[in-house]
Amino acid sequence: MKLGERLDRLPHAVELAALPLALLVVWLGSSIPSNSLPNLQIFSQDKLIHFMEYTGLGLAFWISGRRHWLRLLRSRCTTGFCVLTLGLVLPGALWAASDEFHQLFVGRDCSIWDWLADVCGLMLASWLVRKSV
Repeated sequence: MKLGERLDRLPHAVELAALPLALLVVWLGSSIPSNSLPNLQIFSQDKLIHFMEYTGLGLAFWISGRRHWLRLLRSRCTTGFCVLTLGLVLPGALWAASDEFHQLFVGRDCSIWDWLADVCGLMLASWLVRKSV
């Protein structure tokens, strides 16, 4: 059974709740003060956590607007790459940037490396979605 067929069985309320819940999880994770976190280097498990977190966020973007996305992906006037890049990666990258900025207020670092890991996770989600449609 394809992913789309499985998602067709989800109640509409679950689809609508996926994105706000994922955004809340990311925001809460970013609100943990720095003294509660281990000191990690540029290429460490911290980047893997960012990557996985934003892959999940990208998939939540897909689930929450799946019916709209499918219409756009199937239309002849757009390419799947443009739709997913502009509709999934770009808003997710903006959220990631605001998330990094938010961390300054809880005593954590605002890191371009974390943001890049976030964007890479969003790109993986975009690729997974495109492959599943």
